[in-house]
Amino acid sequence: MVRSVDDVLHMGMLNYDKEIKSPSQMASTLKKPRRINRQVQLAQAIIRNWFTRDFDFSAYDDHYRKKVKELVRDKVAGRETVVPGKEEEEEPQVTNLLEALKRSVAQASPHGRTKRKRRKSA
Repeated sequence: MVRSVDDVLHMGMLNYDKEIKSPSQMASTLKKPRRINRQVQLAQAIIRNWFTRDFDFSAYDDHYRKKVKELVRDKVAGRETVVPGKEEEEEPQVTNLLEALKRSVAQASPHGRTKRKRRKSA
């Protein structure tokens, strides 16, 4: 959906009615955890290690948004738009999230190990 918001065009993704669940439907399918599991503890450790109050969002570029704007400008100007084909896209690298989190915590800790590993080796 594209709509005007405060003198700018705003684009948002719409969902089909079947894709939207009511809160009551979600509450019945979600189970409350009895205890925090290892993955959540790893995620919390990473957040604590990487947290910063002076994060600068302007240091990052939204390349996708830039490409879309270029396509829209070309279309409005009457130029032929060429959408890149699949052959130009790189194959995404599949990463095991849990292993990546463990490596990240290990790199952020002072000795390159997590507390759990230190206890086992001591």
